[in-house]
Amino acid sequence: QIYKLPAEHFSLKAALEEGFFSDLAIRSAEGQQCCAHRAVLSCCCPGMKYQDWEAFLSSLPTHLLKAALHYAYTDRLPPDLKVPQVQELLATAGGDPRLSRLTQLCKAFVEKHSFKMMLMQLIDEIHTGLELARKVVDATEMSNPVRITYAVRQLAKEGAIVVTKFCLLCQLYSRNKKDLSKSERQELLEYCRGR
Repeated sequence: QIYKLPAEHFSLKAALEEGFFSDLAIRSAEGQQCCAHRAVLSCCCPGMKYQDWEAFLSSLPTHLLKAALHYAYTDRLPPDLKVPQVQELLATAGGDPRLSRLTQLCKAFVEKHSFKMMLMQLIDEIHTGLELARKVVDATEMSNPVRITYAVRQLAKEGAIVVTKFCLLCQLYSRNKKDLSKSERQELLEYCRGR
């Protein structure tokens, strides 16, 4: 049986964080200095020399400089990056064809976030529909046939909406769950349970 190591084991992240043998100091737009390695920057993007990287990185704010360096050393976006920062990085790097991999990662991150938000919105709408159905039942006067008829119609309408949204939620989740990491799937399940 073959043991599969996580991708983090094959990154140069430790060299970036510790600054081992760094031979380049890059200053962000705010003046904060980050250490890097010319060889790593030259190798991480085809057609882009370390001088090009240095010019690109030195124009970035500190948070984007650190994110771009993390990408250069790991071929991934930092795990703590937020959507506005990714969109800002995408706007900065999106015009350079040599940074197509970074652009691709940023677009995938934004799309995945939008997908998760859509699933959470569906969960909220399902919860709201069930809560409305509960309120209709609680408010119905059981001795009045007209009220009972009205309540049954409302329940049927809300039930149909909730079932439709639940089916849509299940279909979207099952079709796209392979694109979500284990922690993202767990986050969605915890959100669902929390409702």
